[in-house]
Amino acid sequence: MDFLDFSNDPWAGIFFVVSTMVILGTVFTAIAFRVIGLLQARSRAQIAAVGDHDYRELARQSIGKQDELMARFDRLERMDMRLAEVERMLREVDEPVLAR
Repeated sequence: MDFLDFSNDPWAGIFFVVSTMVILGTVFTAIAFRVIGLLQARSRAQIAAVGDHDYRELARQSIGKQDELMARFDRLERMDMRLAEVERMLREVDEPVLAR
């Protein structure tokens, strides 16, 4: 097995160190990309959760404002009906006065 004996070859140590560094670099790079991917996914989930909470709060506020607007609209309708009744009463009172 002389072809596997690298003890006398000065490049054997360099080849071993370089190949080991390439393998370890590849493994560390793969791990780093996986960790970065997991951190990005977690960040996206947190952003989505915060966004959902904000949208829900905005929806609650919107519903509250719509309820308030409907209450004011109902009040305005009642005032309009009362004003129409007052106008009708004034016409009834004015007709005999104008007829004289």
